[in-house]
Amino acid sequence: MGQFTEDRKYWYLFANYFVVECPVCKGPAEILPKVDWVSKKMLSTQRKLLCSSCGYFEQSRPKSIMRMNIDCDWVFGYPLFLKADCCGKELVAYNIEHLNYLRSIVAGKQRSRRKNSEYGWSNGSVLSRLPSWIKAAKNREKILKVIDRLTCRVHKYS
Repeated sequence: MGQFTEDRKYWYLFANYFVVECPVCKGPAEILPKVDWVSKKMLSTQRKLLCSSCGYFEQSRPKSIMRMNIDCDWVFGYPLFLKADCCGKELVAYNIEHLNYLRSIVAGKQRSRRKNSEYGWSNGSVLSRLPSWIKAAKNREKILKVIDRLTCRVHKYS
């Protein structure tokens, strides 16, 4: 635990792939391939849901509208696997990278933001958009325990 310095990561950049609950076995299923950028490419790229636990497979169909929900994937609409009750709210992450990034923010006892010389202050970054209960020091230990539990949960299936 130390310092976290914002690096202008935007929440939607973590939506390049999702780990969801498999509709058959409830284990972690990945939606692949990972896309480089959330854009029209996400709508036109055929995506596959694959569960390594039970072998369930599903292919997406092209879409004209993307549903950008916080608690489910944007391709099939399945519930996220990395979610848990925490401090009377729900903590969610799209994938393990997103979860690890949240961990680095929460674990940082001191958080700082820097003004970007080209773009100025960022009001759309993960840090600036996190709910106050996640940033509150009084919840730090509880949130870190939940993040560790979610990390163990996903690795249990690897």
